[in-house]
Amino acid sequence: MKKTSPSRSLIVNLTQQMMQVLPFSEMKPEHVDFFIENSQEEYFAPEEVFLSPQSPPVNRLFFIRKGGVVSRRGLSNEAGEAHEFEAGELFPVSTAMAGRPPTATYAAIGDCFCLSISTDVMRRLAEMSPQFADFLSQSIMKFLERSWQVLQRTYTSQIFSEQSLETPLGDLPRKKPLCVTPNTSIKEALTLMHERRVGSILVGDSEEGLQGILTRYDILGRVTIPQIDVQLPIKDVMTKGVKSLTIRDTAQDAALIFLQLGIRHIPVMDGSEVVNILSERDLFAMQRLSLKHISMAIRSAPDLASVALCAKDVRRFAKNLIGQGVQAKQLTRLISDLNDLVCDRLIELFAHQHNIDMK
Repeated sequence: MKKTSPSRSLIVNLTQQMMQVLPFSEMKPEHVDFFIENSQEEYFAPEEVFLSPQSPPVNRLFFIRKGGVVSRRGLSNEAGEAHEFEAGELFPVSTAMAGRPPTATYAAIGDCFCLSISTDVMRRLAEMSPQFADFLSQSIMKFLERSWQVLQRTYTSQIFSEQSLETPLGDLPRKKPLCVTPNTSIKEALTLMHERRVGSILVGDSEEGLQGILTRYDILGRVTIPQIDVQLPIKDVMTKGVKSLTIRDTAQDAALIFLQLGIRHIPVMDGSEVVNILSERDLFAMQRLSLKHISMAIRSAPDLASVALCAKDVRRFAKNLIGQGVQAKQLTRLISDLNDLVCDRLIELFAHQHNIDMK
């Protein structure tokens, strides 16, 4: 990189060149002269990197007089392509205005000759020239719009990744399975299901492991219609030979089992431990988190771990909304309301734990 001050003859030629391109073509000649007279001429060799995310905060604005510059990585890489600046363009406007390190790496395309001014000169010129100030503002708006589009694409990609049926079951949000021993009474088991608002209860113990399951769909045919004594042990009415999957199996494996066996609940195992209970409803909820689903889950969360899972769903929901292009004001309002529900539920749980009446 080589720096020099432009000569008087060069200043005349530069003025003519710059008056052909925006924003200088709309500026007063004396303002264009101010830019040139306060600039440095800089030369960058082919492929020379002169700005990168490792650079200090940018304090100069560059005008390409001859040659070109390519920016890579950062937002450019996220968008899937590099961005090229040609002769007659200014860069990096938003970075210089913010006085922060670059988010991309800038390198010369061939022999590159630039004029650069300090950010102090840039601000003084913006005060002198409304046209130059408007150009800077429009450049920042375009950068913000591009950043928002990249953010949407990134989160949309994450959404599709999260929704994939190839997702390992170990990566899905976990619900603490409700489990009782084989000798637990039917009445006690049904009471627990009602209190926890769940559709199934597992049966097992530390010696023999998982032995059975009872779902709300079993209750009508096995308990209600036959008028079974609810004081009998749950082992008398549970489904035995429970089909289970491991945390390494995928959501697609679960979907096939739901389809082939006609069951609605599958325990998920990590070794000999049941770490989750996946329902058919949960599987399809992967495809679309809804505001109603999340708010109901928060209000019925039975413990701190469940609230933490709900908070994770709130974050996923926020990403979904960004991917759908929801505006910032509406997004902030929705997520704030959900965060309020999380706080309310935490207060309720701790109040109950410490026997505090919140009424």
